Amino acid sequence: MEVFVKRENWDGGIWMKLPASEEQAEQVLEELAGYHPSRMIPFIGDVKAPVAGLAHLLIGEFVFQESNLGQLNYLAAKIGSWSEQERAVFEAVLQNEKPDLLRIVEAMDHLDRVRMPS
Repeated sequence: MEVFVKRENWDGGIWMKLPASEEQAEQVLEELAGYHPSRMIPFIGDVKAPVAGLAHLLIGEFVFQESNLGQLNYLAAKIGSWSEQERAVFEAVLQNEKPDLLRIVEAMDHLDRVRMPS
């Protein structure tokens, strides 16, 4: 999974592969500051992920605020370990719920409770 990290009032940004270490995240922040020295908080401008509908839900979320980077890393690692069937169940949950980042991560931990019609 990758996120396009950007700031308001700037069309550019930097793609960051997830999960990312603290060092990789700091490097992205430094590079971003070099391109666009703004005090605006970096946010997700786009997402590349093998889960339909996920990008729409994550665009606009702050990348480095509070525990967001940890949640994004968890999300990326979990998605990367799933089978196609698990991804399909998760996509169905996302379509029905339309959650924010915190709810997306919570939903990931409860997919075993979701029953899909055969």
